[in-house]
Amino acid sequence: MELDVVWIPREQNIEADELSNGVFRSFSAKNNIPIDLAAIKFEVLDDLMAEAGRFYGDLTKKKETPKADAAALADRPLVSVARKKRSDERLRARDPW
Repeated sequence: MELDVVWIPREQNIEADELSNGVFRSFSAKNNIPIDLAAIKFEVLDDLMAEAGRFYGDLTKKKETPKADAAALADRPLVSVARKKRSDERLRARDPW
């Protein structure tokens, strides 16, 4: 799948702007097609929403026990310390061209 998103100034896309704000005055009610979004099987959206739910649940659990997490992380280094390379180890010294 590929998604191509292009920004269009509000003045050039008034109908879409109104739809996104729930304003239907420019649209005829006879053209309205009622749908049940829960009944539609989306290829990507359903998986993304499930993952977002898991992420939110994990985040909520972590917020509930911040002290326990801090204690668990206290024994581990958070960032590995990289040593500075000597001048003869750098790429420009090993393979100049």
